[in-house]
Amino acid sequence: MTDNDIGRKIRDARLNKGYTQQELADRVGVSISSITHFETGFTKPRFKTKLRLNKVLGINLEIGKDAPPLTKLRMSNGYSRAELAQLLGISNTLLRRIEREESLIPNKIIPIMNELLETDFKPTYKLTGDALRKARIAKGRNQTEIAIAMKVSQQDVSYWELGINKIPEKYTEKLIALLSIPIE
Repeated sequence: MTDNDIGRKIRDARLNKGYTQQELADRVGVSISSITHFETGFTKPRFKTKLRLNKVLGINLEIGKDAPPLTKLRMSNGYSRAELAQLLGISNTLLRRIEREESLIPNKIIPIMNELLETDFKPTYKLTGDALRKARIAKGRNQTEIAIAMKVSQQDVSYWELGINKIPEKYTEKLIALLSIPIE
């Protein structure tokens, strides 16, 4: 769906509901200029705004790649971040970092999260170079030892730690286990 298609869909639904642009803006919690920009295809609504537009107008704007998978799952189940964080017994900040894949998901909350979100979510962890370096130093290991254990070059480990190259997903879980990086 193009930005213009989204705009036409919003405009048609707004007119069918009998709302002015100002009324829709008030109901959705955005400025009237945002509504104008959406309807003309100048800009497209962000993820949360699309969800509010869907609810207010009774339409289905495709969410697409606008949000991380866990955020989409949470919102499709009707939870605010604060509500889900409270139910999981974690801070709102931690849940935000988990959704943005900036923090690991504590193992103890995965079963609770799966039950609340009615899914069988299996997390994939993204490990930063800085976290790898800190964990390696804390364990008293050098880059060569890590490289040998991972069957990669010492330069690979160095580039991961410096952030020159991202740590490939296929190595993440093994590194977490090897260095006992806490995810509890």
